[in-house]
Amino acid sequence: MKRFLSVIWITALCAVTISSCKKSSSSTSSYYVKFNVNDSLVTWNYVVGEIGTDLQDSTKTDFGMNAVSKDTSTAIILSIQVNGKSLPTGTYESTNSSLVVFADFYTGYNSPAFVDYTIDDASGMAPSTFTITISAITSKDMRGTFTGNYLYDFLSGKTVAVTNGEFFVPRLP
Repeated sequence: MKRFLSVIWITALCAVTISSCKKSSSSTSSYYVKFNVNDSLVTWNYVVGEIGTDLQDSTKTDFGMNAVSKDTSTAIILSIQVNGKSLPTGTYESTNSSLVVFADFYTGYNSPAFVDYTIDDASGMAPSTFTITISAITSKDMRGTFTGNYLYDFLSGKTVAVTNGEFFVPRLP
C-alpha cells in the first residue's frame, strides 16, 4: 500500500513538474541534472526541486527532485522523506529504515513502450539500493548527487543502472 501511495504521489508530482518545466525552463538554463543510464551520459535542463512539510503527516519533511527529457518521454524523480520539521544537507540511503528514499526512472511516457523503474529487488540480483546526497540548500536552489546499483521494473522484469548523478535545480517556493 505504501508503494501504491508513493506511486500516486510521484505521478501527480511528475505531471506538475512536466507542466512547469516546459513553461519555465529552457535548454540554456544553468540548472541541470546529469547522470549515467547504463553507462550513457544524460543531461537535462527541465528540472525542479522542492522541500517542505509532508501533506499527509506534518511531523515529516519531504524532498523532491524531478527532471524530464526535452520531449518529456523520459524522466527521473528522486524523493526523500524524513521524520522532523527539516531536511538538512547530508547523505540519504535507501537502506536506512528510519527514512524513505524513492527513485523513479521512466521511459516511454504516454506510449505503449512505457517502463517505470524503481528501487525494487530483481530476482537473482543483489538488493536494489540508491543514495542521494544533498550538498547545498538555499531558498532559490538545491545541489547534490545520486547513484544506485540498479532500478527495476517488476512488470517487464527489466533493470536499468542509474549512476553518477548530479543535480543543480531551482527550488519551488
